Amino acid sequence: MIEQEFEQTKNFLKRQMPAYLKKHGLNPDASFPCPNPEHRDHSLSMIYDPRDLCVHCRSCGISYDIFALAGIHYRLQDYVAQFCKVHELFLGPVPYSLQEYLKKKLSSTVQRTFSTHPIEDNLSPRFEIEGGDRQNMTSSPSPKSFQTQNATFDLRPVQTTLHTSQDVFPANDGQNVNTVQDAVFGPSGLSFGPNNGSMRRGMFSPFSPDPDSVYRPKPRYEHIDDEQIPAYDFSDYYQKCHAALGKTDYLRLRGISNDVAERFNLGYDDNFVAGADQYGSQLVWQALVIPTSKTCYTVRNTDPLSKDRFRKNGRFQFFNQKALNKTGAIFITEGEMDALSLETLGYHAISLGGCGNVHAFLDLISNDPEMNQSRTFYICLDEDTPGQDAARELTQGLYQQRLPYKRLNLCFPYKDINEALMKDKATLKERLASLDSLLAYSLTPLPREVPPQKFLQTSEDFSHLKLSAALYTLCLRPQTARRLIAGIIDDQVRNIVYAGTVSQWNYLASLVKHPQDSANDTQNGVWLNAKLLALSSENPAEDILKGLTACKLQGDDNFTVIADLTAMPLDLCLNTAAKLGKFASELRQTILAVCNLDASRYVEALALQNIDITLNSNGDFCCDTLDPYGKQLNFLRFGNN
Repeated sequence: MIEQEFEQTKNFLKRQMPAYLKKHGLNPDASFPCPNPEHRDHSLSMIYDPRDLCVHCRSCGISYDIFALAGIHYRLQDYVAQFCKVHELFLGPVPYSLQEYLKKKLSSTVQRTFSTHPIEDNLSPRFEIEGGDRQNMTSSPSPKSFQTQNATFDLRPVQTTLHTSQDVFPANDGQNVNTVQDAVFGPSGLSFGPNNGSMRRGMFSPFSPDPDSVYRPKPRYEHIDDEQIPAYDFSDYYQKCHAALGKTDYLRLRGISNDVAERFNLGYDDNFVAGADQYGSQLVWQALVIPTSKTCYTVRNTDPLSKDRFRKNGRFQFFNQKALNKTGAIFITEGEMDALSLETLGYHAISLGGCGNVHAFLDLISNDPEMNQSRTFYICLDEDTPGQDAARELTQGLYQQRLPYKRLNLCFPYKDINEALMKDKATLKERLASLDSLLAYSLTPLPREVPPQKFLQTSEDFSHLKLSAALYTLCLRPQTARRLIAGIIDDQVRNIVYAGTVSQWNYLASLVKHPQDSANDTQNGVWLNAKLLALSSENPAEDILKGLTACKLQGDDNFTVIADLTAMPLDLCLNTAAKLGKFASELRQTILAVCNLDASRYVEALALQNIDITLNSNGDFCCDTLDPYGKQLNFLRFGNN
């Protein structure tokens, strides 16, 4: 299935060659310059052939399909990188499954290269000049000869063939120079010399290089391992670049401190040769040099308008890899500038150097015997699609290795950490300082089971008060409230805890009818089904919480709380009502908060049900509320006159 998907995708992308050429400012219906780095002629010699979906140079004879052409333009040497780049241009990021298939498939096949060898075998012949005394000369039809004063030369066509990397580059790196030369140019080679063998060594020296200085082509691998790249020490280059760091204010503008610049030996190269463009012109950058080791460094183009921003030279190594030796929090970033930003703020950070290095990082820490639970990795990759895909792979790998990790979006609303440092350093520092508490914070989900909510809908409901453990608000005038509460107490159906001041309690007591049987229903002049919870003016909510806690601690929880807030200013009333709603939920207690009419539209948002109550001319209570379905509901509770 994956093979079929790859073939279909590959064929589709190959057909995008005209669109690719247009993206690079080239007309597929006309001739354009050959991008071959070894072709120094800038004439319009390359054309696009729709029959094989390739471009062909009529001068040097080379041919490229869309993948090889992308390899030239974007300096990508292996086929996987070329395929991924073209896929990204026309279809977006390559799915992970397809990347893995490419790596497995191409590791067992002939490795591909975008050298000057053409794609096909049937190209125009090249020519060579060779001496007559060379052995095993390849016969050629109609050789053309010409003479000079000292020698005679033959000019004959040579058939060009396609060599694989195994043919061109034998495994023995210490082989004889002629062996390499023969492997590249054929058994007869590309040589200059006299036809009669009488020339002395040293004549035509510009054309007869010393064997020890003959150019040795470098092999191109599908996957370049560190051992296959020469371990060149760039220390002298770093020293020169670091000395020139004062020529630019790039680091200051990016928010990187001088201490970090010194600690990581950052440098500046105002004449860095980044390669050649599609027309063969040299690309020169004013670049920031970021050493990752003595044998590897990253170069960042300081031109803010350029989209071509990075180069990496030498044996690959993660930037600030020594951070893995630290304990505690270690931040994993995508780019070196993000890691430098975190180091500027005092945090340990290591950079992947790109989304494609996730597996290499996981391999690195899996082989480290010192890696244990004393470290916590904070994954802070970019918020684009490649960054998020890489973050998912990284979390899976750390999970499998049983290493603590957290995935963060530390830079929002900016695209990366360095931009957040430049534009809002204070917020970034605050997030990092309170990171533990922010990560411990969680939102409360919807409960799976919610008991049905009970509403006051009839006059009898006021007597029984069989309600939910929630806050209910009654908005009415204080005098009306006293009469309503006195009537509820007189019903003697439900035990009442009245939360109010002593004076309010005394006014209420004057409206309650005395029971007929004082011996059974009263005790020292106090009604058994109604008790006072005295409130202070400073903090009434805390008084209510303390009283309710004491009652429940003593085993008494068969009551309904009626909190009288009518004597409070509006702001204190609203603050107390909000706290009572929280207490009702936490203590599983029904609480009726009695408020003034002007608080109705505010407390309604805090309560399960709000009822506006007025007194009519007959002394009855007119109740205006909403039923459980949000419909208008009006009912009467008869007065106790």
